[in-house]
Amino acid sequence: MDISFMKCLQIHARKQPIKCTIIVSLLWLLNSLFSAVICEPADDTYSKSAYASPQTTQTDWLLELANTIMIRTPKSRDYKWNWGAGVLMYGMWHAWKETGNTDIFEYVKSYIDKYVPVDGNITAHIDQSHHVNRVSPAIILPELYEATMDARYLTAASRVANYVQYNCPRTSDGALVHAYDDQLWIDTVYMVCVFLARYALLTGSGYEMAIDQILVHTAHLWNPAEKLFYHGWDEDGSAEWADPVTHQSPCFWGRGNGWAFLAILEVLQCLPSDHPRRGQLLALFQSHAQGIMEAQESWGLWKTVLKDSRNGNYEETSASAMFVYGLKKGRSLGYLVSASAAAADKGHDALASRIGMLSDGMTFVSGTSHGTNVGDYDYYIGISQGWDVMWGQAAFLMMKTLYRPASKIKIQVSPSSKDYGIIRVGSNSSQTFEVKNTGDLTLNISAIRLTGTHASEFSITTGEGSFALEKGETQDVIVRFAPVSTGSKTSSLNIEINDPKNETIEVHLSGIGAEPDIDISPASHDYGDVMLGQSSSRGFTVENKGGENLHITATELTGTHAADFGITSGGGARTLPPG
Repeated sequence: MDISFMKCLQIHARKQPIKCTIIVSLLWLLNSLFSAVICEPADDTYSKSAYASPQTTQTDWLLELANTIMIRTPKSRDYKWNWGAGVLMYGMWHAWKETGNTDIFEYVKSYIDKYVPVDGNITAHIDQSHHVNRVSPAIILPELYEATMDARYLTAASRVANYVQYNCPRTSDGALVHAYDDQLWIDTVYMVCVFLARYALLTGSGYEMAIDQILVHTAHLWNPAEKLFYHGWDEDGSAEWADPVTHQSPCFWGRGNGWAFLAILEVLQCLPSDHPRRGQLLALFQSHAQGIMEAQESWGLWKTVLKDSRNGNYEETSASAMFVYGLKKGRSLGYLVSASAAAADKGHDALASRIGMLSDGMTFVSGTSHGTNVGDYDYYIGISQGWDVMWGQAAFLMMKTLYRPASKIKIQVSPSSKDYGIIRVGSNSSQTFEVKNTGDLTLNISAIRLTGTHASEFSITTGEGSFALEKGETQDVIVRFAPVSTGSKTSSLNIEINDPKNETIEVHLSGIGAEPDIDISPASHDYGDVMLGQSSSRGFTVENKGGENLHITATELTGTHAADFGITSGGGARTLPPG
């Protein structure tokens, strides 16, 4: 992927990647001269003394960067429907989910609304050149539908899913071709699989396609010894960079490995815990994390070509920020060992030199390599670096959602747990939980879900979805327990919030499904011979052996000779508790 000027590059890229470098450089220069939205200092030395105010650990770079993006390009509709803008908007979406800032939400929504008409027919924007990069902006569609319940976003997402399944060119073994005939690029797994996983989380359809693409790309691009991905693979081996035997490109490109690492992480987050191929994907993610940590430079960053000490190799911002996010997030989700968080923290600290504030108050991100084709070592190190490149900004936004200044994000859920007691099968009982923001910052609830063994017997009737609470505000969430069988039932109400240190608040739920079980002993009586005018009495014991109250509404005698019998005691309506 990673190509901003696709039409020009298609002329040369397959056979002459060095010539492509010249074309990209010239086009980038022209773009910089005429751009109204990119404000770059005169050089790219990362020395901020001439441009920036001193950084402090209390600066909320997530909001500062998001605000700068919105100020520099006030109309998000000015961005084109392409991979770069799609990646940037997904970074902004992460910023919204973390902060609950409505300006960020509207900014992203405005971008999507330009391309998604009211009927959801998005075909015109994706069915051009059959290029998988055009799927990238659609990553936001499933979650935007969940946030708004506007059907056009779901319709559009379904059209994109159909486009991927039926229209995108593939290799002979079903892998999605990236940009040129019969070539696989590792970038594809991010541009396509993240969308498919998000779509599947919403609809249940798409998991298998996402996993299939990750695994078929792994089969062609993965180096098990180094635990890293090559950038490209050419099916017929005719590309200038292709190894004559393996058909693989020769280098472990940094950002390409970043795309793969985050894509696998996203799919794991969406995949059901009992999916039969989850273990295979998790093992790949863990192995890749190990390779990434081994490639980290001693001072914390990662180079544009990983595990290569030749001259000219440079530390690259977007890949480094991607790795930091993936390692930190992977650890917080329990996927990775503790060493991954330490490596992430080290990388984050080193990236402090790549962000700052200009004299006009605008935030910059430096050191991101521009659009990159597949090539050899000299090609990669020849790619220029820039300030405020969209995918570098996006990676920084995602990373900073996990590294905000020490905040006072606090949440109180009352009650903190609930035992519904004994509920008769077929009936139900509801409990209201009050969610309150007891901190000083906006509390953003990104999702409320029920999990656990018996989650299907509990349901959220009010308060499901995402919402933001300002200081002191509350929101009621009502959960109903409706057992469908007898026995003890457990579930958890999981409230996902914008606190990296405690992303999920868990409220334990329990209850017992029960049915009354009447036992009458003895089952019958034979009164024997009774003289006319005399009587004989017999007793019956009625016992509730179930777990629910037994309500007796009436006791009656029926049958042909009912008039010859009479109830002398114990008749009438009454309630028998269990036992």
